[in-house]
Amino acid sequence: MTETYFQIMIRIKDSFIPMIKEKLDLGDGTEVDEVDYYLGSGGDSGKTEKITVSGRTTLHEFIEKEGALFKLTQEHLSAADRDGKVKQDENLVKIEKHRELFKQDGVEVAIDHVHDLGTFLEIQGKDQAGVEGICRKLGFTASQYIDHPYDWLKR
Repeated sequence: MTETYFQIMIRIKDSFIPMIKEKLDLGDGTEVDEVDYYLGSGGDSGKTEKITVSGRTTLHEFIEKEGALFKLTQEHLSAADRDGKVKQDENLVKIEKHRELFKQDGVEVAIDHVHDLGTFLEIQGKDQAGVEGICRKLGFTASQYIDHPYDWLKR
């Protein structure tokens, strides 16, 4: 089954994390290590293909820029299909991250500690207005959103 989400990414300083948790009144989150595999990295198609491995879950995503946000289309992927796609990609970019994941009003709020890149806030949900509302609540504006997925930042 394919699902669509909207996402905003913002690079943050570690010192902002307590303020974010306090403003959103976030309780205890879930901590997980994830690996993202960006396929065909470096292409200029305007659409990014990514595989995310988180525990025993593997997601296959297509990411497009839609206004100030990203639009993600994702579906579950078997380990065999994941391995086949990763193995055959010559331009693969691998991103390792430690994620603190919280839920608020149907929106996922993730604090990503990305190896070699820094700390990022990802806000993702099915409802674009809900995602933008969390950003406004935190005081972030569209000028602070990241324009490209992590693989572009690694180049």
